[in-house]
Amino acid sequence: MSTWRSKHVGVRVDAEDEWTDSHLLLEPVVVELKRAQAELLEQRLPVLRDLGLECERFGGRSFLIRSVPSGVGQEQLAGHLPELAEIASEDSADWEDHLLIGLACRSALRRGRVLGIDEQRTLLTALSAVSAPAVCPHGSPILLHYSRTFLIDKFDW
Repeated sequence: MSTWRSKHVGVRVDAEDEWTDSHLLLEPVVVELKRAQAELLEQRLPVLRDLGLECERFGGRSFLIRSVPSGVGQEQLAGHLPELAEIASEDSADWEDHLLIGLACRSALRRGRVLGIDEQRTLLTALSAVSAPAVCPHGSPILLHYSRTFLIDKFDW
């Protein structure tokens, strides 16, 4: 969960650039949308491409997603592409912000994953560069502070 905040900020920084690197999927994902959603998504294809999501119309209300933004967690995004396409086709002014949060959330490390020492250092370095590292964009805590007194009390040190 702690990569969530750093990923969200990273996606935001990348979104401000002209182009975000993308990772070509081995198998493109076909997403079917409602007619109104498909029309909105088609209008937003250039923005999606700039975010690293290469997507094209695939007949009717279907879209073919060929790539996802590069970086840690890109392999996890393939399973979430239908949901992300729905977010990208929201009829709201802040759809892009919702999509950036969705990309960050769905590509973040998950609880229980064992990290090597280099991955731990990279994660902590990225997290230290974030303005509010203690909470995710939705407000959930991702860092907890345990005082020395608390640890002594809980572990009888």
